[in-house]
Amino acid sequence: MQKVQEAFEIASLRPVDRVYDKSVYSSDEIKDLFLSTIKKQGLLSSILPSIENLMEREIIVPCFASSGLVSLIAYKMFANKVDKMTYAFYHRDNNKIYIFMDNQTKFIFWINNKLLSALVAHELMHYAARNNPNEFIKFFEDDLITYFRRFFYIYGQADVSEDNCKHIVKWIFNSFEKNQAKFDTISEYAKMLDGQLKDSIPMTSDRDLFTKTMLTRILIFLRNSESFVYLAKSDPETSKLVRSLLESYKSFGIGTPSTMAIQELVFPSEVIAILSEKPHAKHLEVIRSI
Repeated sequence: MQKVQEAFEIASLRPVDRVYDKSVYSSDEIKDLFLSTIKKQGLLSSILPSIENLMEREIIVPCFASSGLVSLIAYKMFANKVDKMTYAFYHRDNNKIYIFMDNQTKFIFWINNKLLSALVAHELMHYAARNNPNEFIKFFEDDLITYFRRFFYIYGQADVSEDNCKHIVKWIFNSFEKNQAKFDTISEYAKMLDGQLKDSIPMTSDRDLFTKTMLTRILIFLRNSESFVYLAKSDPETSKLVRSLLESYKSFGIGTPSTMAIQELVFPSEVIAILSEKPHAKHLEVIRSI
């Protein structure tokens, strides 16, 4: 308890970075507490040297943030959260993972469970996809094919072949994760899907409707995630898309994750990030590689 209080002493905090034009603060005490918590929880303790190395390189940044900044992050994007006061997210522009803590009582709660380690593993998968894409896809291509085949079957009753699904996965991954595609790539997305779904959705009109319905919602998400959240609650077709994405995780024998699904169709690393919250050997190996 005393160590937690010392870590959050305002006098020890110093500015370490800026996120959305707002300063974030850290201290040696917060960093030490973060590392000791990861070690204690056990989930990532076997790769503790890698976690420490990522901190030294300022890729993982445990920090203190005001509630205003935490609220802004929640508004701007789908941050991975334990509750309304504890967020972790991979900032693509800064190419860093921020572990935000704005309440020392909540951090005491973290120490006694594995939530912190699960958050870190999740965000490290996003970082690995961006910074070590070839290694990432080598390890996880089969998992992504399994997920996407299940999704197409649930959402569109389309039995997409492994080869076609492999092409779809690689195209999405290379376009958005590896090369950071923008809005104008959506038309290319539509052309790619049309070609790869011809065997499983043979009628052109059905295929066009499927593609248009799905990509319209992806575009809404990319332009304004808050609007997508509203649609997911109010529009039956958007709700169906979200449910289908969530149901597809059952292919791996896990329950429905508590997340707003849509990122999977733009950033496939989200699938692997969800799975990594209970990490297997290959998740740990990818973390070592970065």
